Amino acid sequence: MLDRLQSAITCFRAEGITSGYVPLGAVGCTDRVMEPIEIFNHLHTYGNHPVPCAVGIRNLEIIQEEKLVQRSAAIGDYFLDGLRTLAHHPSVGEVRGTGLWLAIDFTTDKKTRAPYPPANLLSMVARAKQKGMIIKMMGMALEFAPPLIIEKQDIDMALKILDECISEEESAMGLM
Repeated sequence: MLDRLQSAITCFRAEGITSGYVPLGAVGCTDRVMEPIEIFNHLHTYGNHPVPCAVGIRNLEIIQEEKLVQRSAAIGDYFLDGLRTLAHHPSVGEVRGTGLWLAIDFTTDKKTRAPYPPANLLSMVARAKQKGMIIKMMGMALEFAPPLIIEKQDIDMALKILDECISEEESAMGLM
């Protein structure tokens, strides 16, 4: 059933369209959704501004020209494979990802999937920051969303830092 669903409305966040250079958001609608709305069409001082629109168009052109979507799929697989090598750690639960949006779930017991203490995840994030790596914590997971132009040597460095930080935190928790 899900394969037959079609989106009637799609929203795009500002950061993706312009790579964060200028604010720009967009909403795409089907004709069925848009037709009743058109009678209320009016302008805002901040709507349809040509500079953000030009930046957005050029950014999308660069993404296509440089094949960044395809590249992110390939380099994302490389990163995901690297994250999976960290599964030997007692606290590493599920490792998952699509393209360059990846995550590691943490647990204190792989069999029961016991919750990982948020304070220890925060400590791991702080350790990584001291070593030059910025990580986003989300629940009991660490999320990774590097730039589409990340290179393999940067991923290798990130994996080394992660391995060190996980080992240090597990040692502090007595999980080793």
